[in-house]
Amino acid sequence: MLRKTIFLLLAGLALLGTGCDRDIKSDRTDLAEASPGDSLMYYMGQFHAHKFFDLTVGDTTLRSLENRKRYLEGIKAGLKAVKGEENAYNIGVRMGVRMADITSKLEEDYGLELDRDILYNSIAEALSADHDIDTHKSQSNFYAVLHNIKANRQNVLMQSAAEELAKQAKTRKMRKISDILYGIKTSCSTGRAIHAGDSIAVEMKFKGPDLEDLGMPSPETVTVGEDGGAPVMTLALSTMKEAESAVFATSAASLLGEEAGLIRLKPDDIVYMHITVGKILKSASGNETPEETISDKYFDGI
Repeated sequence: MLRKTIFLLLAGLALLGTGCDRDIKSDRTDLAEASPGDSLMYYMGQFHAHKFFDLTVGDTTLRSLENRKRYLEGIKAGLKAVKGEENAYNIGVRMGVRMADITSKLEEDYGLELDRDILYNSIAEALSADHDIDTHKSQSNFYAVLHNIKANRQNVLMQSAAEELAKQAKTRKMRKISDILYGIKTSCSTGRAIHAGDSIAVEMKFKGPDLEDLGMPSPETVTVGEDGGAPVMTLALSTMKEAESAVFATSAASLLGEEAGLIRLKPDDIVYMHITVGKILKSASGNETPEETISDKYFDGI
């Protein structure tokens, strides 16, 4: 019965292979003669086929025939992994899969090569004792190491971003404003200079490293240095005057921080900010003589 159930579940998933994808083979299920249990398994398979297609919305490469076949192989392995009433074993299988996912994510996020044997041996060492471990101490040590890894990774990425920024800025004839910001004015004016605290009318467009539109919404007005904006945005706006346009280049991490991943950007990816400033709607009190002003020398000759 177990073998038949597996075939029925795969039959539901095999709908992934309809149309021209004849390389996915399955036994067809006659629902008219199926038992309630077999019908239950069939519709469970249909549901999980749908869940797979949901995943392909975010990653269309999963729709390829080869990846659909690999998914089915994973399903088959998972169905065979769980063993009846062997509760401890089944808990271990589920935990092992979960830890494999976590380990792979750590490798992807921080550029690591992790030794899974050390992970297994650590668990075995702890379970060989007759008493529980000091959970607080272990968690504290784990997060201390992870914090250092994150910091080192961030330094590497920021250095990489700075080098790539300098390279791209030279190609696009942009001027250096800071280590994480370059710019070029596309239209100039003799209007009033923008200062921190000014409320201004703006139009912004954000493009990725391949100059694709990132689809980020543009505010119609901003208060420079406020509204939760990134410091690099404040710096960019502070180089401009009323009725001017400019293109700036910075890193995704500098502009978006940890939210860069939400739009599939790596921390060291370059983001191009196309900014047009309108009028100063409300001038900041006392900002006519700011403590620090970004000079037009950064744009000399443009």
